[in-house]
Amino acid sequence: MPRCYRIDWENAVHHVMARGIEKCDIFRDDHDRACFVKRLEECVKHTHTRIMAWALMPNHVHLLLRTGQTPLYKFVHKLLTGHAVYFNRRYDRVGHLFQNRYKSILVQSEKYFMKLVRYIHMNPVKTGIVSSIEALNEYPWTGHFGLLNANRYRWQDKESVLQEISSGNRTMISSYLEFMNGTEEDGTESLLETGTFLLGSHGINRAISANTEQAGRKYQFSVLGDIEYAKFIYDKATKGRKGSLRVRASEHEKVELILDYASRKWGISRRLIRSGTRFNKITKARELASFILAYCLGLNFVDCGRILNVTSEGARLAANRFSKSDECETILRELDNLVN
Repeated sequence: MPRCYRIDWENAVHHVMARGIEKCDIFRDDHDRACFVKRLEECVKHTHTRIMAWALMPNHVHLLLRTGQTPLYKFVHKLLTGHAVYFNRRYDRVGHLFQNRYKSILVQSEKYFMKLVRYIHMNPVKTGIVSSIEALNEYPWTGHFGLLNANRYRWQDKESVLQEISSGNRTMISSYLEFMNGTEEDGTESLLETGTFLLGSHGINRAISANTEQAGRKYQFSVLGDIEYAKFIYDKATKGRKGSLRVRASEHEKVELILDYASRKWGISRRLIRSGTRFNKITKARELASFILAYCLGLNFVDCGRILNVTSEGARLAANRFSKSDECETILRELDNLVN
């Protein structure tokens, strides 16, 4: 089942976190970290994504980034897949390296940008990897080191951070170090990794009041910002979607029901519907499934094609053929309760 899209646009700011599966280490030594940083540099150059803050921890990574014309998912997929392939080869292991999907939170940059910079760069201090802010100055696996050393990590967007923190007659670096030595407001720090609002089929809810067991089913986006920013993101996400967001869990259930219905209707297995075979009954079942997935459930034809194991154009043509068939209206009445 294709996963729901992530809302993104050029110049959107995201806090991205990727963790090792079952809390396993994704970096075992400095060679692993150096290879990841080199890969990060290559991904930045190829996608024009801007990395403002970052930190490599033993079993996870933090990135504060601003997307360019390349969507977020393409950048992160290229980065994490490349590291997983490298890591598995080096350590002769197989299987997934990262836990589920990476986590991303849309950030209201003018309000939370510098708080996130400090939170991300201070991770090695808070977890005891380094003993102090002074030791962090010499630790090479965060963007903090890059900010203090102009000749290191030229791919890092240092200017955005230093210009944001500059004040008075102090140098940018002095202002940045003074900020880093400050303390976080009570209650703010936990929000930097969870977000302030969750958005999904149940609308907008404060993250602190959400039922964590149900949040994965009901909410699709995490937002770090005020309520006006959350409303802006929700309006952007629901545009053209009849006022509600797609929810992966319930959508998956409906896809299963649709495939079961087509299988029963034509007396063939679901495997045959997805086989690409062009016998009459199989073709009819595929046309029916394509139409319902696209025009009733609202999936795009790329997703329809992946589900049915055909091209997006094949799914489009199949759906259009069914829409013109004599049985279309009758079957739609039968399916009224299936997808609503």
